[in-house]
Amino acid sequence: MILSKNREDELRKFATNIRLNTLRTLN
Repeated sequence: MILSKNREDELRKFATNIRLNTLRTLN
């Protein structure tokens, strides 16, 4: 499956948000 560049950026932002939320929860 080939993701468009735009789709890749969306997924990256999504993953980053989850990571930030997780760090915030741990602190």
